[in-house]
Amino acid sequence: MRQTRAMDEIKPNRGPGANGTVLQVLPELGSGGVERTAVDVSRALTRAGWTSLVASAGGRLVAELPEGSHHITLPLATKNPLRIAANISRIRQVIVEHKVDIVHARSRAPAWSALAAARREGVAFITTYHGAYGQSNPAKGFYNSVMARGDAVIANSAWTAELVKKRCPSAIDRIIPIPRGTDFARFNPARVNEDQRAAMRTHWGVAASDFILLLLGRISPIKGQENLIRAAALVVPEQPALKIVIAGDAGSNPGYADRLQSLIADLDLGDNVILPGLCTQPEVAFAAADCGAMVSIKPETFGRTAIEAAAMERPAVVTDHGGATETVIGAPLEGFTGWKVPNADVEALTKAIREVIALSPAQRLEIGKRARLRAKGKFSLQRMCADTLAVYADTLANRRA
Repeated sequence: MRQTRAMDEIKPNRGPGANGTVLQVLPELGSGGVERTAVDVSRALTRAGWTSLVASAGGRLVAELPEGSHHITLPLATKNPLRIAANISRIRQVIVEHKVDIVHARSRAPAWSALAAARREGVAFITTYHGAYGQSNPAKGFYNSVMARGDAVIANSAWTAELVKKRCPSAIDRIIPIPRGTDFARFNPARVNEDQRAAMRTHWGVAASDFILLLLGRISPIKGQENLIRAAALVVPEQPALKIVIAGDAGSNPGYADRLQSLIADLDLGDNVILPGLCTQPEVAFAAADCGAMVSIKPETFGRTAIEAAAMERPAVVTDHGGATETVIGAPLEGFTGWKVPNADVEALTKAIREVIALSPAQRLEIGKRARLRAKGKFSLQRMCADTLAVYADTLANRRA
């Protein structure tokens, strides 16, 4: 069993690239957990004396790559088989020009290009299994299988590791669970002041006395926003101060955002459900909220927003499947940190919301402090980065042995 390592155990070497060169490959660097993880690992690489390269079609997080990390713009945001094939030669060129030692793929379509390029150039290939990936037929199974073909296969939670084992038994010896990490220095209640909280609530158009339940994430049917709105319709008549904030980018799915707005209007919840758009300050948002929500109808392989809520000392209401089964301890268990509800069960979700609202602020804070303490010990950014760099180092050592 691989042992976790703290970041301070990985000492920077004498110069950039002293440990080797890692190329992370993903479709884009927009918003999302995959993209944020690539940026976080890139920062850890440069601090520890590696050379960090990231290849993608670009996006707003390119600006957040650390000094010393290089972004290479490639047309990787495609599932077209011909374009995937064309990307093989592009990635091979990057490998040769930059003397890449490890190619790390974080998404399926670019992973196929990256796998072929890495094998042809004789360099290490690593994957991270970030998603549950629908697998309804053999063709989908084959398409997904690229994420289990790495020399090392990183699973972003224990739940994901078990999923990969079931789907790809041949990969069992190469699967390494490394839970997604959160930056507890950034997500620190002490670093968010009352003026920032007030400004966020003003942005949302809510009052200081309102109870805020925050669902943070992209606007998508799989995130369960409709169920949360329907639950709100049952609670608001008795708790008119309840405000549901659904903050996220509609991205390529503006039609679904319109559908949510229609549902809000049909249920007469225009004063109680707010869709403020993309949130660029999640730590302030959770500090301004009273409780987090992650009610996806498809399993989240990790579900970082539940941990971000915990980091800001907020309990969470989550769907009891996927990564949430290990990131949240449900009531009434001892040491509970949030409420787990069955998937797509609006009645159970309604009950959980009522229970959270019924608690005093002091009781919610007690749960939140417990949630932060547990999350900081198990799901820190430092731990994730240290374990990932250990995989890189072990992979190179094995190839050089």
